[in-house]
Amino acid sequence: MGKAPSSSQYRSYQKTIVCRFFERGACAFGDDCRFAHPQSTNPTSSSSGPEYRHMDTRLLRGDASVAAQKHRESGTHFSKRVYLYADGKEQHGHTGPGGDDDCLRSVSVMSYNILADAYAKQHSKELYSSVPGACLRWSTRARLLEKEICHWSPDIVCLQEVDRFKHIEQMLRPYGYIGRFTPRTNGRPDGLAMFWQKSKFQLDASNDVSYAQYGLRDNVAQIYALKSASPKSITLIISNIHVLFNPKRGDIKIGQVRILMDRMADMMNTRQASSAIMCGDFNSAPSSSLHSYVLTGELDFLESDRRHISGQISCTLRSTAGDGQKKAQKPSKPWKVEEIYLATGTQATGRVRHGLDVKSSYQQILGGEEPFFTTAHDKYIGTVDYIFYSNGRKEQRNPGGISISPSQILAPPPLHAITPKGLPHGFWPSDHVSLLTHFDISYNDA
Repeated sequence: MGKAPSSSQYRSYQKTIVCRFFERGACAFGDDCRFAHPQSTNPTSSSSGPEYRHMDTRLLRGDASVAAQKHRESGTHFSKRVYLYADGKEQHGHTGPGGDDDCLRSVSVMSYNILADAYAKQHSKELYSSVPGACLRWSTRARLLEKEICHWSPDIVCLQEVDRFKHIEQMLRPYGYIGRFTPRTNGRPDGLAMFWQKSKFQLDASNDVSYAQYGLRDNVAQIYALKSASPKSITLIISNIHVLFNPKRGDIKIGQVRILMDRMADMMNTRQASSAIMCGDFNSAPSSSLHSYVLTGELDFLESDRRHISGQISCTLRSTAGDGQKKAQKPSKPWKVEEIYLATGTQATGRVRHGLDVKSSYQQILGGEEPFFTTAHDKYIGTVDYIFYSNGRKEQRNPGGISISPSQILAPPPLHAITPKGLPHGFWPSDHVSLLTHFDISYNDA
């Protein structure tokens, strides 16, 4: 009988076996797995194992380009997502930044509800009953979040449900990002965070919104004016919001979005900025009245049931127990005076308006459609996250300013890649998927 292999020899042998969970996209151990995770076929990537285990000394010096390239090379599961272009073509993987020395010619923006650690623990049995415990651990999800952000290398990152800001800030700093955090009020554990590449932008002005001062719950919004570092500088207004979840409180949802749009328009005027980008989890479906309000600028809501303003109740792909015996729809309740006031800021009307000409970046590329889904867990699969943009008010344009238009979007992974267990996943760190849009910038005075 031959000599039994040593423990080190056995570990080396294990590393020659491809992890079967990795192949299915469900390995919860990531870098710490005992079995092999095949690397990208990218010819520039190393064949000696995951490069992120041995940090390049240039990362410690904050060389963002080197850091981002390392993560792009080590990405394998990112091939499940494709860029879709305005001309209808698609491309797998990373697309590099555009621009020249004098003018910023493009900007890429990511919106991502990353699932707060506190909520992953709080709702583990209710929303993530099929998700392995390791996939819900922050240590696992933080590592995947770092890989994902730095693989796609967006210029601006808008995050929702952030309760580990210091960790994320430290994690993204080597890749050239700086950011700001806005906590929710009344002791809520999470908040919003916005990061941007310090080599491309600097913060010119900020206007955080605390909805508690309007009686609109504990949500917040970030509105920043980012000035480009290029010689011919431009200013973009970027907002980040996480709208109230409660599907039954359409009055509060309308009020939160109304204030966001008003504040965006005000900052565009005061900073003389002609373009704005609005990111976030709007907790509303694509066919909803709230989504329509953002895009059309007008909503008469008194004839609508406030429980259906966001469309969350009726628009879901996830079947739940008892769906075969649907309950009779409750009759609409008349709007109370206090609900009208929360929605409009006045008691005199049942209509809200905003003057911005707003479009959805994903609709522009997808022929009028939003993504098939942006979130998936035990109780809901559907679209609630968006990247909107505006080039000013409908009735006027800044002839000497800029205009932006989406040139490519990052499509969600195929639904079969994350079901039936849903999210978070062995590869995807949140119960939402990230959205990413590349915008071309046109100079109207050129």
